[in-house]
Amino acid sequence: MAGLSWIQTTVCAPGTLVITADGEEGAGESPQLDIALNGRVIASESFGRRRTAEIAVPGAGILTLTFVNDLFLADVRLATFAQPYLLGGSCNQIREVRVPPESAGGWDEFSRSGTVVRNSPPITMVPCGAGRLSIALKGQAAAGEYPQVVFRQGNQVVKRVFARKEFTRLNFPVDARPLALAIENPYAILKSDRNLNLRNITYKTITSDKPIP
Repeated sequence: MAGLSWIQTTVCAPGTLVITADGEEGAGESPQLDIALNGRVIASESFGRRRTAEIAVPGAGILTLTFVNDLFLADVRLATFAQPYLLGGSCNQIREVRVPPESAGGWDEFSRSGTVVRNSPPITMVPCGAGRLSIALKGQAAAGEYPQVVFRQGNQVVKRVFARKEFTRLNFPVDARPLALAIENPYAILKSDRNLNLRNITYKTITSDKPIP
């Protein structure tokens, strides 16, 4: 389980919930699973090494299992770009922004903003023609250094700049070829990742064993 995750089912009678699970600690704390019946927490279980916990369920109702303390901490150098458009040409649009899945970057068409994380593969913007590109850029430092962003058309570097903490609007000439964005000094290190692995869940009533779907 990752993030604020939960599993929910309905039980028709009192019984015993049997959970086999294990987990990875994060920031010195084991993953915690809260068990609630009809919205009231009846038990909390922490899991490190694989073990089996048995929880008495006092009645019928909606049974909810919630992973309550997920944690993911990473030190990542990244750049955010926003509102790109062209000045001084016959058109002013960026026709397309291409984000390869392997780039770990992103682009949101609604806000007209995106992120750059890696050197390769780059994110590519396709201008509608030649002109001066206006684009806002800011950076998130990691290991004490801000990202250095490079803009290339073909094999030519058209702009190289450090992306700082606050947005700065850049303005530089480009032609009609696709424009590649990349970070020349990428950096990412995982600091902590707390996870919960549910291996088996069974609900036992007096007369039967009912696996939770």
